[in-house]
Amino acid sequence: GTGLKPGDEYCLSLCAAHHRSSHTHGEMTFERDHKIDMKAKAQEFADASPALKRYRAKQLMAGVR
Repeated sequence: GTGLKPGDEYCLSLCAAHHRSSHTHGEMTFERDHKIDMKAKAQEFADASPALKRYRAKQLMAGVR
């Protein structure tokens, strides 16, 4: 919905020009043109994030799924 921030595992940092291009041309075209799977890359970065690892460990310890 509008105004909701996606989780970090769905975010990928792009420079302003590439961000604009991804919206102008659409994700599928952007991914094809740049030979990248943005969701997979975002997940890869999230999985390597020490902060997200700590957050997930706390959630696990608290029994939150």
